[in-house]
Amino acid sequence: MGIEFSKNLKELRYRGYGWPGKTVAISHNSDNTITTNELTYEQSWGKILQKHRPWRCYICPDHTGEFADIAVGDPWYKKMNAPDSGQSLILVRTQKGKEIINRAIKNGYILTKKAEPKILPASQPNLLKTRAALWGRLMSLKMIGAPCPTYQGFHLKQSWNEQLSYIEKVKSIFGTIKRVFKKSLKTKQNIPFN
Repeated sequence: MGIEFSKNLKELRYRGYGWPGKTVAISHNSDNTITTNELTYEQSWGKILQKHRPWRCYICPDHTGEFADIAVGDPWYKKMNAPDSGQSLILVRTQKGKEIINRAIKNGYILTKKAEPKILPASQPNLLKTRAALWGRLMSLKMIGAPCPTYQGFHLKQSWNEQLSYIEKVKSIFGTIKRVFKKSLKTKQNIPFN
């Protein structure tokens, strides 16, 4: 972003100011001027953060917060310049979550309206395929002796069998093997904790 992270940095927002939001850094300079640097969503997520995405994200089965009381996501079924930009999808999964959301509505923190369940898959169209590819990724890790997490309750093999084409299955296996060797994920890493 072209800024020095120092005591002059007064505000840093990721995905603030509307939807899908911008990354904004505001610095107060010694000469009493204010410098604002910003990146679009495409610049921050697509060109920077995706390059540094942790390996663990590639082998996560739960990109939708299935075990959370409340999950919040992007409504990607809309165009980014839609007139009602700034809205998020809220999925309440438990009674506790419902109570929290109802209190937030009552206290004026959020405004809500009911939406049709069919917009959920349309809002995150890649997530079903991403989860379906996970079984092949995990099998690839096991085949080459790399560390491999174990998941229960996600029906990964069934998703793999039913939702992916042959080509998608092959890509998930060989793409995983390529990433493991490219990122040296088979090599034991010592991570210092200070």
